Amino acid sequence: MTTATQPDLSPPEWRAIAIAFRDAAGDRFVAHALPAPLRRLYASLTGSRPANRLADPRLEAIRLFVSDVRRHRRIDHSLCKLLESRGFNSRQIEALALLSL
Repeated sequence: MTTATQPDLSPPEWRAIAIAFRDAAGDRFVAHALPAPLRRLYASLTGSRPANRLADPRLEAIRLFVSDVRRHRRIDHSLCKLLESRGFNSRQIEALALLSL
């Protein structure tokens, strides 16, 4: 394997993966797409808060992808496109998917 094709990830990217694992293992979910009243209703009914977004868009893309794959046991190709738009190559995306399944 040449250096250009290795799915290298930086230490902050590995930390984003760890955060995604914790989010997927608990009852936290990604609810940022829900309207605010529904997020508040969910929180009041369950006592659970949605997962916090990461400040770096690249790290947030990792968190979204990994937690979604771990939770649903399938790969959402729209999230693959999000990773690509954040500068990840196909080897990195494949490695993230394999880690997450």
